[in-house]
Amino acid sequence: MKQDPKIVYKYRDWKNPFHKKILIENKLYLASPKDFNDPFDCRINHNFSILTPKEEEEYITALAIRHFPEAERLGVDYAPIIKDFETRFRNKPEFQKFADSILFENQDKYYAIFSSSLRWNSILMWSHYAANHTGFCIGFWHQKLFNSRLFGKGGPVIYKTDFPIIKPRPATKDDQMMIDSFTETHSKAKEWHYEKEYRFMSTSPKELTNKDRSVPIKDDFFAEIILGISMDEHDKNEIIELCKTKGIKVYQAKKVDFKFKLKRGKIKII
Repeated sequence: MKQDPKIVYKYRDWKNPFHKKILIENKLYLASPKDFNDPFDCRINHNFSILTPKEEEEYITALAIRHFPEAERLGVDYAPIIKDFETRFRNKPEFQKFADSILFENQDKYYAIFSSSLRWNSILMWSHYAANHTGFCIGFWHQKLFNSRLFGKGGPVIYKTDFPIIKPRPATKDDQMMIDSFTETHSKAKEWHYEKEYRFMSTSPKELTNKDRSVPIKDDFFAEIILGISMDEHDKNEIIELCKTKGIKVYQAKKVDFKFKLKRGKIKII
């Protein structure tokens, strides 16, 4: 079994006021899947085309049983409803689109995700997420985040060459449903493997607003800050002064001579 990381990292741009909130206001933003830059991220749909005729009947029956008590309570004639559902279900391409729209809309509304990385020294990530190495990288204590009750689960993203296959099944609380849920939220294409992403996630019973998604953390959640190679002196001084008041260690990223690698040196805070 792989050991949990000690520190996880988030690359940010200090000139972006939204990004500065992490350090200035101690606020983490838990994103919705609709905001991700990867159109496949959290878009692992349940494949209805792989169901056998027997599994199709079982799926329809299970849904009918699950929703019947509510229809009975409301005094609704359930027979035509299930008949209409069955007819629509037989048109696989259209039903797949319908099922996808419901799944993805629910994920966008109710999922809250904090993406981090297991590495601070990715040249690409400094370029993509930290304003071409002019930004900063925040190290968070993994155990603090994991035990914070902000999230329901956490784990590394699994990078795959082939698109994951998830068989549709009526919502139940069995182990397979948990596995499928993790596959939905922690699977990405192999091209993203350089990120070494570690993802924390929770779900909400109500639709989340932007305000709901901004959550407070304490100073002791911060393990360290790394400053980008090309960060200007004004921004460096601002961050160093903030870290001095919060008791956070600060490092300066540097090039390794004659190699495509980064190193870092600790900044002495007086």
